[in-house]
Amino acid sequence: MISLKKILSVVLLSIFLIPSAYSQPVESKKQTQLQSKKSHDYALLVRKVNHLKAALKTVTMMKDDDKTIDHFEVVMCGKGVTQLNDNTDLIGKATQSGITLSACGMSLNKFAIEENELPKGVGIVPNGLIRIFDLQQQGYQTIAL
Repeated sequence: MISLKKILSVVLLSIFLIPSAYSQPVESKKQTQLQSKKSHDYALLVRKVNHLKAALKTVTMMKDDDKTIDHFEVVMCGKGVTQLNDNTDLIGKATQSGITLSACGMSLNKFAIEENELPKGVGIVPNGLIRIFDLQQQGYQTIAL
């Protein structure tokens, strides 16, 4: 009788313990799935034209390092939208390098800038912050400067 109890205990323990020793934790599986879906989409929320210069330099350096860039968007908010017309050469370089430029519509309204006053290559989004949130939901890696 004692030996039957021992055998039954060993069998039950092996049924529950051995499979769990070889299985991967659920959290680890999720991490592996996330790591395999690396994003090559980037977005910056900027408030100054100097930050656009930093974005252009960053894209150039990433390309020099053979980093994959599928999309790179810079969203300009705040008073920085008033400096866009003074930096058309920088905007041209940025768009030539593959950067999508967007200006915050709320900021344009605040500083009384009309859409037709913007340099070529600058699009408008209704709200720059919401645009960044949307890009984050799409898997973009984002930074606000």
